[in-house]
Order: sequence, then C-alpha cells, then structure tokens
Amino acid sequence: MPQIRVNPFSPSRPLADAGLFAGRAEELRRGYQFVVQAAAGNPRHMLITGPRGIGKSTLALSIVGMSRVETQYLGLLDVDTDPAARPLLVAPYIAQVGQGTEEIAATWIARLRRATSASLGLQVDEAEIGLLIARLKIRRTTQEGTVASRLVGILSDIVGDSRAFADGVVLYADELDQIADQSEVAPFLKVLSEQLAHEGLRNVAILVVGQDDLAESLAKAHPSAIRLFEQIHLTPLSDDDVRDLVDTALIGTDTKAHSAGMEALVAAARGYPSAVHLIAHEAFTIVGSRPATLDQGVEVRRIGAGDVRMAIEQEIGRGEMTPPQD
Repeated sequence: MPQIRVNPFSPSRPLADAGLFAGRAEELRRGYQFVVQAAAGNPRHMLITGPRGIGKSTLALSIVGMSRVETQYLGLLDVDTDPAARPLLVAPYIAQVGQGTEEIAATWIARLRRATSASLGLQVDEAEIGLLIARLKIRRTTQEGTVASRLVGILSDIVGDSRAFADGVVLYADELDQIADQSEVAPFLKVLSEQLAHEGLRNVAILVVGQDDLAESLAKAHPSAIRLFEQIHLTPLSDDDVRDLVDTALIGTDTKAHSAGMEALVAAARGYPSAVHLIAHEAFTIVGSRPATLDQGVEVRRIGAGDVRMAIEQEIGRGEMTPPQD
C-alpha cells in the first residue's frame, strides 16, 4: 500500500513552525527589541517591508510569537531573554482591498476584547464588542474626533483590563499596502501614535507590514508618518540560508536533497522563501511517487536536479510561477 508522507514545506502561507525559520538573525534581534521596548513603556513602532514572497509575514508572526513569550520563537534568538517576562496582548488585522481605517480599528477592538476576556477566564461578550464597535462608528456621525482618537478612547479601558496578565499591547496590521494608498491611512497611524502617548498608553506598540511601496505611500500621504516607524526592509536569503531551510525542513522525513538538486533549488528560488517552499513542496511530492533506495540500511528518497526542474515546470503550468528570465 502507498505510504502517506507529511510534506514539511508550506508554499501558500507564512510559517507556523519556528523550527523551519532560516536566517534573519539581525531582523529577529530587532524584532525582539521592539517587544522589549513596548513592555518597558518606551515603544518604537515597526514597519516591515519587502517584495512579495520575501518572508515579511513569517518574520512578523515570529515577532508576534516573541510578544506572546512563545518558547519556540524566543529560541530563535542569539541574545539573552528575560525568563520572567510577561506576554504582550496582540491584536492582528489582515488588510483587504476596499477597507479603511474604521475596519482596522474595529478589528483591533474586537480582537483585544476577546483576548482579554479569554485571558481573564471570562465568557466573551459579543454584545459588548458590538457596542464598542458601534461607539467607534456612531461618534463618526457626530464628528467627535478622528477614528484614531476614538480608537484610543476605547483602548484605554481594554488596556487597563489587560494589565493583570500582560505587559503591553501590539496592534498588528499585515498587507497594509492593500489600502495604504488611501489618504486616510497615514494620518490615522500618525494620530494614533500621538494619541497613545498623550493618553499615557505607553505600552502599546504598532507593527505594520506591507510590500515595498508601503513606505513610499505612507510618506507621500503624510510626510511625517514614516518617521514614526523603525523600518526593516527584507532582502533575499543567502544561498546558505536557503540550504539550511531545506535541510531543516527535511529532518525527520524519508527524503534528502541531492547536492545537484539542492543547488538547482537554490538557483531557482533566488533567495525568496516562498519560492523555496513552492518548489520544494512539489519536488517532495514528486520523489514520493517512486521507490526509496537503501542508504546504510535506511530507505531514502533524494530530490535531484531533474525533480526540481519538473517541480518548476508543474508550478509554471499551474500559474504559480512565471518562466525564468535569462
């Protein structure tokens, strides 16, 4: 009977397993500094940018994991961490085309209130969440402050409740380039940061993620908005980091990468983690269709250069990749 093999590569989503994280040591250190600053009441908001598929969301989720004091993410660091540190409460938001600042604020409120209730062992009161969001929107009709100022007014109570179990809050917005060209987003972020400081909410930090043009869009819409953030711009992984990613993912499987297969994968991926996972995922499936060979008494399948070429051809055929340009 055919064997069911678990494919270790994740071609269509950010990594959920910190053990598969490769490279980015300096970026991880800066991410942890972001966490420490927020917990200390001296936040430095962060902006992560880079082209699609470069690993922005994976890095951001690693920072979120460190914010939550998750051991698997703290273990990625090459610096000492505080064993007594308490978590930060994280409110994630994934932007969609057509949404605006009101949707960002409403999502953060709902996420924080649910997380606070869960951490306090209370039943989540969806009616209360609905009232908080209505409060955010109703005040708009009376011209009472900006979305950011109304958000901060609501956050004050939620942050107060969270102090019993958390050292601060992270307001996390991913794929913000989807709406960053709207003129309201940059002023929203600027006013939000100012209002948080003004109201004494100094343990609240903002983590924003988007493609390369996000920083330019924010600066164009409001020149001072970009100065609010420490920016991490991601570039392609080194060849050694790509090799490490593949070798680490294959640990515990019946598959290894032949040296020629590894170099073909390194060349094709060009340092983009998404391409590594896409090609390697398909190549892992391809080698699973043929018998394993014995290597020192152990059955092993090896990904060769031909498997990598076949994987690329199949992904091009599905429209997941474009043909390489000479």
